[in-house]
Amino acid sequence: VENIEDYFNKYDEIIDNIFLVDTENNINSIVNNTKAFCRKYADDKVIVVIDYLQFINPDNNGNDKQNVDNIIKELKKLSRDYGVSIIAISSINRTSYKNNTIGSFKESGSIEYTADYLLALNQKEEKETLSFGSKDNIITLSFLKNRYGLKPDIDYKYYGQYATFIEI
Repeated sequence: VENIEDYFNKYDEIIDNIFLVDTENNINSIVNNTKAFCRKYADDKVIVVIDYLQFINPDNNGNDKQNVDNIIKELKKLSRDYGVSIIAISSINRTSYKNNTIGSFKESGSIEYTADYLLALNQKEEKETLSFGSKDNIITLSFLKNRYGLKPDIDYKYYGQYATFIEI
């Protein structure tokens, strides 16, 4: 809090480079808009953040796994063809709430095989009296997959009242 002005100043340096599109939930629209954006800003690095994967409407009427597989395939092709970094937030299956593994991602077949990185948050210290939002929670960011190297774990203290993670 004492350095809040420093944070705002850092944000001012990049604000003109951040664009939020909150109306696209169809894979074709996402792909076409990203391609147009890449052409318009050809000299810049483009990063697409999708929050979240299961909200994207597919182009076909398959089952959930087929739909996610098709969406992942289109996003991977977009990333490869246009040099776009894509960060997709995905839901996990209910059996993995306490301990995420590479198979935790909902409808995960193509997610596991296609992604360059898979990251998950796990509660490290489990105490009966704590909830996920408690200020005493230790959360571990785990690299479940890193196609290019090490898979370190990073511990954070989570302060739910501020929605803040601080590395410890």
